[in-house]
Amino acid sequence: MMKTIGCPGCGKKMVIKTLHCAQCDITVTGTFYSHTFGYLDKDSLDFVENFILTRGNMKEMEEILGVSYPTVKSRLDKIIKDLQDIKRNEEN
Repeated sequence: MMKTIGCPGCGKKMVIKTLHCAQCDITVTGTFYSHTFGYLDKDSLDFVENFILTRGNMKEMEEILGVSYPTVKSRLDKIIKDLQDIKRNEEN
């Protein structure tokens, strides 16, 4: 999981200052804040997307991921813990 980006000097949350389009080479500068989900890694985001699209149906999640119920549950529990950690870091 990608942890909340913290300042190496003070540890507070950092913000995104530049967005760039690799296709047309446009760069936008400013102050941009990432949503909590933006700090999850790609695998976790894919899991969350599938979880929402299946309306949380664990049986369908088993089929999509090709894993057992305990594995799906374990991955969900890890993402929940990661999100709780991110939220806790945002509050500090």
